Amino acid sequence: MERSRPLFRFAELFSGLLIWGAQFTLVYMVTSVACGRGLGRATVASLPAVPAAIVAVTGLALAATGALLGREIAEARRGADARPTDRFLNTTAIALNGVSVLAIAYNALPALIVPLCP
Repeated sequence: MERSRPLFRFAELFSGLLIWGAQFTLVYMVTSVACGRGLGRATVASLPAVPAAIVAVTGLALAATGALLGREIAEARRGADARPTDRFLNTTAIALNGVSVLAIAYNALPALIVPLCP
């Protein structure tokens, strides 16, 4: 597939990492604000509020990064006649988005397993 917009391709390459960074920031920001304000045990609809927020943010981040990863994999399957540069960038985008999916999932584990506020 012909790519004529390098800035768009740059955004495609690093969007998974940017989503992971946003998820990382939101998870730890929500946790630290809740603990700082004494809301670590607050509930919403009989669910613990902070873990529910972490699950929601993580789910959105995983869905967005998974969609990007799926798009890149589908493009790799279609692009047998693509230029070597495009194949390299596609493979790099697949690797970066795959690592981002793992990082997002790994990032949520401590917030869900470790007690929130001591």
